[in-house]
Amino acid sequence: MTHFRRALAGGIAMVCLAACSAPEHNGSSSADGGAAGAASGADAGAVGEAGATNGVVPQDALPFLPSNVRQLPSLASVADVMITKSGCDLYGESGEWSCLEAGSFAHDFVEYPSGDKVALFVVKSLRVEAGAIVKTHERLPIIVVALEDLTVLGSIEVVPGTAGGGLNEAPYTDGQGSGGGFRGSVSQGRLASGQGASFCGLGGRNQVMLGSGQGLPREAYGFPESSPLIGGSSGGTGIAGESGAGGGAIQLVAGGKLTLAKGASITAPGAGGGAGLAAEPATGGGSGGAILLEAASFDLQGSLAANGGGGGQGLGADGADGSADDTAAPGGAAKVDGTVKSRGGDGGAGESINGADGTIDGNMNPGSGGGGVGRIRINVHGPLPDLSRASISPATTTDCFSIAKL
Repeated sequence: MTHFRRALAGGIAMVCLAACSAPEHNGSSSADGGAAGAASGADAGAVGEAGATNGVVPQDALPFLPSNVRQLPSLASVADVMITKSGCDLYGESGEWSCLEAGSFAHDFVEYPSGDKVALFVVKSLRVEAGAIVKTHERLPIIVVALEDLTVLGSIEVVPGTAGGGLNEAPYTDGQGSGGGFRGSVSQGRLASGQGASFCGLGGRNQVMLGSGQGLPREAYGFPESSPLIGGSSGGTGIAGESGAGGGAIQLVAGGKLTLAKGASITAPGAGGGAGLAAEPATGGGSGGAILLEAASFDLQGSLAANGGGGGQGLGADGADGSADDTAAPGGAAKVDGTVKSRGGDGGAGESINGADGTIDGNMNPGSGGGGVGRIRINVHGPLPDLSRASISPATTTDCFSIAKL
């Protein structure tokens, strides 16, 4: 059962929202943003019961019990927060919100029985103005709780490889996370590119020059409820060892209305994989991350996206990072000798949740696979929201999107 450890500097008191336990999950969380096991078979777009919702919440805190949260830090000093410019970023481990004064927000850690942690930030209300961008840093998944309204007119960007997303740090290694792509390799003139990473969607397969042996991608993992909160995985690396990071995980909670205005966005993309070099293989694209939204009510008109990154081209161009809409991130596809050869696979997006396979042309270095999509979950305490005005990728018709009543 999920439990919480008090981890606030200065001995700040804790307010328990309910009995300090959570429901059992049919699986376990693991380091590097990976939960073992296949995804649940819930119907796409179906309205079910939200995960981790048992308990009683004091009426002066929140009108419902958020997923993944059983205790809040002391609420005595939290304030209304308005972000008007870029560079107001979240640092999970450090507990910093770079543009805010100490005392305007509270910070703590959620800890699962496995020892994995999630960073928790609490404010009275949050407003991200048009043109402002909030980015994530450091390794822990992030939960932001606004006791009242949470309004996004600008952008919240979960940077690939942060907030629980798998992060590659060396060439020729398997991707990090439960869905990490298999690494690229060179052996006796037989060159294999890296595979794309899986999360909810499967990563694209690699290609092999002067031989066969194209492997199957890793299985899908995690839960539609995003409880526990985990991120995407990174692609298998070739020579470009630091590319292809997985999308991170973010949970946004509003005790009142959560507004995502037209033109605004909340994104958790996978990163594109790096291109190969002469006799050196390309890197696979990272899978998209996780976005979990919970509120008493919603007004959604902007973009929610957790798309996979494109795979690196065998020789030429890197794959693109996951997009902020339902457009697939293109795999690397530069012209070589006047034509595009051995391109990387596109990342998963929209209705196409799996990353595309890399390609190979003749004896060219093979292209790597694109990353699969991540997960988007919406939990609402009140009436179901109108999703028709929002851009949501993965698409609401797929198993990688779900909605439930709190």
